Amino acid sequence: AVILWFPVMSERAQSSLIDPDNGEWTLVRRVSPNYYGMHPADDFLAGTAVYGKYSGPMDDNTFSVAFNTMEWNEFLFATGSFSHWLVCSKEDAQDMTGYNARKIIRKSHINEAPHLVLWMCRAQNSEDPWISYRNHFDEKCTTMLYGENSYYAETHTELMRTQNGLNVWIRQNPNSTDIVNFSSGICDKTLSTLTVPTLEDEEGTWYLVRRVAKSHNGVHPSTDYLVGTDLYGDVCEPTDDGTFSI
Repeated sequence: AVILWFPVMSERAQSSLIDPDNGEWTLVRRVSPNYYGMHPADDFLAGTAVYGKYSGPMDDNTFSVAFNTMEWNEFLFATGSFSHWLVCSKEDAQDMTGYNARKIIRKSHINEAPHLVLWMCRAQNSEDPWISYRNHFDEKCTTMLYGENSYYAETHTELMRTQNGLNVWIRQNPNSTDIVNFSSGICDKTLSTLTVPTLEDEEGTWYLVRRVAKSHNGVHPSTDYLVGTDLYGDVCEPTDDGTFSI
């Protein structure tokens, strides 16, 4: 994947990024790789936590500015090295919908198309939301790009410690599409946005939501009794050599 934004030298200490198509990102929160744990904030990404000295996205500094009164509709969560990142809607990041909440990543360093993931967004847990570029428990919880309340675990803080900290950016994207959150139920608009293969007949539209390839060792890997909660693999055509579930 190729990222389409670039650091901009400015009087704000490289605190902005330009996406040629969709507007400017503003840096609002950072945790240094030398800090004890994840972000000290405990506001569930509301933008009310304020601490530290504002600086650039690669500085050895931990801070948060008030952004609750700013206008924005998208978050960019990224490492200080810019090697790992994801973009999601403001609603998906802030909506505390519980354990293994179904969320949509609009694009990331591993997938430039909208795709589903499972995040921990529990209102009763002060370290939440956990925002990761894969499902929460994938790769032993080492794909975390955001967490709160100075939480420390060697697995969860791996990217923070090894990739020059973690940054939070916001922007108002004038071209942002109204992507419906899967946590509120599957709907035609969401499936269309995710470019799921379809079939048409006189009674309506069929959506391909799960596939197991001939080359796979066994039947479907899912264990959800067809409830539709298992997520794995990359969406492909019904005749491709791919195994997935959305």
